[in-house]
Amino acid sequence: MTKNRYIVIIDKSGIELYSEALKKGYKIDFLPNSIIDLEVISLDSLIQQISTVIETNKILPGSIVTILTSSVLFQKDFPISEDKKPINKFLDNIPFENLSSITIPITKTSERIIASNKDFYETIIDIFTKKGFEISGITLAPLLLGVTSAENAQSLIMQGLKKFESIKGDQFNQKDKNEKNESHNTEEENTQDNSEAESESTDEVTSSKKKITPRTVGLLTVFGVLILILLGLVLKIVLFPSEEILPNSSQNATQVEDTAPQLAISPTPNTPEDLSGITKSLTVKIQTVQQSATYAASIKEKFQNEGFQSITTSIEPDILSTQILFSNTVSLEVKNRVLDSISSSLPDITERTVSNTTNDITLSISQR
Repeated sequence: MTKNRYIVIIDKSGIELYSEALKKGYKIDFLPNSIIDLEVISLDSLIQQISTVIETNKILPGSIVTILTSSVLFQKDFPISEDKKPINKFLDNIPFENLSSITIPITKTSERIIASNKDFYETIIDIFTKKGFEISGITLAPLLLGVTSAENAQSLIMQGLKKFESIKGDQFNQKDKNEKNESHNTEEENTQDNSEAESESTDEVTSSKKKITPRTVGLLTVFGVLILILLGLVLKIVLFPSEEILPNSSQNATQVEDTAPQLAISPTPNTPEDLSGITKSLTVKIQTVQQSATYAASIKEKFQNEGFQSITTSIEPDILSTQILFSNTVSLEVKNRVLDSISSSLPDITERTVSNTTNDITLSISQR
């Protein structure tokens, strides 16, 4: 018996579930308390929405091909180059922890990076799976229709049904070059065109990245504080042994008195004077969108007040969120000092620690 076939189209505002057997589509608009800006806010609310449509319309389980529209994708074209820093910078500016991304060729000299929030679309797919549906494949509208084609629900459904059997697994994770180029050259689907697409394909999948979250940094900070407390206790035991352990003698008492001044003159690691000696050698880059260029001047002054001397600024049109990147060589004391200084001016800032950054500190400011 042939399984019921369905197309699920996911865009920024909702889901369309199309039944091939019933030749009918069912629209599910995301509620404000379910999903905001491609993030699931209430899983229970989203499950209730999808379940209501399935149960009310008595939709039977079957096989699903999921299509992600451009409204849930982050896309940018780059010249083909060995230097991947611009691509990495683009992906770093996407404000999601768990990304799926793919590279597709546009011309002989350019390529397009496409990325999406993996947690967002996988959560929706998981709900259908638990309702008894089987996920045949996940594809992207630019791969299904071609990167230059206009998108609409009718064309996506038509092409999705036409290529239903060939769409297998998550296209973000597919390494079958012939299959990807078939999507790129969707208007020519004969065997000869597929062979050419296979020879010209340079697709590669960029694995999902787990970004370091503020919670992770907080846990590391607590761990570091505990280590310092432990070291302090060890030093106290070594430098100030209890009288029960030491023999009762005036000589030993003198030794304890002699060691006390040594502690008094040892440097305190967190003093502002010590940090100023460190901060003046660190490099800082402040990048903003055009609308926030004036605002960046006051932030630069805050860095100067903390002793930073090597500070550069630039205008970057692709900044999506306000965030600060610290090199993994920057000490915890310097990080805390910087965050204390700028957090009042940038309350929505997020923080990450990276290893492959040109500057010691990079601050990106979105539109204020």
